[in-house]
Amino acid sequence: MTAVNQAVFAFAPFAFGVLHDLTDGYAVPFTAAAVFIADDVKRLTHFRSPCKILWSSQDFREGNPLYQRGLATGRRNPQEEPVPQLAVINQSTAISDADVQKMLPAFTQQWNNDLKPIWGVDPATFTFVPKGHAPAAGTWWVVFLDDSDQAGALAYHDLTNEGLPISKVFVKTLLADKASVSVGATHELCEMAVDPWLNSAYQDPHGVFWAGEICDPVEADQYGYQIGGVLVTDFITPNWFAHQHAQGSIDLKGHSRKAFEVLSGGYAQKFDPHHGWQQVTGSMAMSFKRATPSPGSRRERRARQYQSWKRSTANFA
Repeated sequence: MTAVNQAVFAFAPFAFGVLHDLTDGYAVPFTAAAVFIADDVKRLTHFRSPCKILWSSQDFREGNPLYQRGLATGRRNPQEEPVPQLAVINQSTAISDADVQKMLPAFTQQWNNDLKPIWGVDPATFTFVPKGHAPAAGTWWVVFLDDSDQAGALAYHDLTNEGLPISKVFVKTLLADKASVSVGATHELCEMAVDPWLNSAYQDPHGVFWAGEICDPVEADQYGYQIGGVLVTDFITPNWFAHQHAQGSIDLKGHSRKAFEVLSGGYAQKFDPHHGWQQVTGSMAMSFKRATPSPGSRRERRARQYQSWKRSTANFA
């Protein structure tokens, strides 16, 4: 066990689980806190290894969204979750329903064929929800919206109406940066697949924890690739997090050359125990409007305590 892990092990015995050590390449039991939901250390939920999710007892407490998800799905054990069913909803005035629907085959192929073998996520299905119809019960949502102001006005908040994961694609914000909407959408989907509750982090060899956001470091259209004529995002592999025995590509398309590299159009979040989440921003990304986390975005929600997350109250009538 490394000195870093010994310190974590002894820190605060109020949870039990397993911490996957990317430095030494083995799993270590812990009774410690290492939660990176807010500006201070509150609790440990889970850390994701390259192959599976590792859970703590905190995941089964009544106030945790994971517990609420169990209520919504009728399952209490997260490892028995059903295959994710994703509802695609278009509330944006800047993109047509037809243009959103054209993206669905690319969403499915990237999630099931590209992401699944590398990150071990469950296969998923995508269903477009026409206006005036409600998404099916138990679905995760990906919602196309103009911007964060419209999201608030339409009552799309931090979770779905049932308390399940939600991703938001701010179409006008992307267009203001002259960025691809399909890249932005697949960015949100890939990160939702790997870290649906925004509570995974990975420890580097120096003891610093990095957020489990797998598209941020390679953000930008120029790093994306085509699936059936739809431009989709690149994403990093577990090797980006520099575990000792890492071999192979740092990201899917081979743009990154070393672990923890943030490309010019990208950014990443690392946890400072004194100041909370800190963003590392690439030189080109500094000029992007979306480099500043919008209210309700994944980065903004991660920086808040999960207790402050609100369920959506969207009206589909």
